[in-house]
Amino acid sequence: MSVEIHQSWKQHLKEEFEKPYFQELSEFVKQEYKNNTVYPPPKNIF
Repeated sequence: MSVEIHQSWKQHLKEEFEKPYFQELSEFVKQEYKNNTVYPPPKNIF
């Protein structure tokens, strides 16, 4: 899952993004988008 995050937030969230739970969550969401209809569509996430 790739979400555009302003650089100022990335520095604060970097450690969180690297944690196992977040990696698992990202993979889960990625698979859900791949295999199911999920809302909102990725283009509408900002």
